[in-house]
Amino acid sequence: MTGILSLQLESEQLMLRIQDFKILNSEQSLTEKEPVLVLIAGDASDRKFFRLLNDPIGAICMQFPKCEGGYGGDPISWIGMHSALTQMELPIPKIIEIDETNACIWTEDLGDTFLNSTLVEPILDIKNPNCLEAINYYKESLLLLIKAQY
Repeated sequence: MTGILSLQLESEQLMLRIQDFKILNSEQSLTEKEPVLVLIAGDASDRKFFRLLNDPIGAICMQFPKCEGGYGGDPISWIGMHSALTQMELPIPKIIEIDETNACIWTEDLGDTFLNSTLVEPILDIKNPNCLEAINYYKESLLLLIKAQY
């Protein structure tokens, strides 16, 4: 993979490259006014994930390992899975840009709120009105999982 492939985002071409940004780890305090990338927790793969801050785009940079193999997979496989999930009409982050030179895929940033943050009670009880919002989110999640199975 070489080069940069830009996808249209609100009809403007972007040129996001990881080397154009200062990179901070999550322990460093953010004092920058310029756009920066902050290393964030990822999944159990070899990929690195960065959140773009101080920029109106609101993007996540997913950097794949340069070496072949590993648990990060390759960008082509990830794009194929993204395409399949999009065709299933599942709510997933849109791809903003693909930087083949640096093995990066930039996606929209959907935030870092977890489903369990909707819990206001220690036990979900359908009879408890305080639990209704969380129960509805869990129902929606289960329906999406079922949809992904077909």
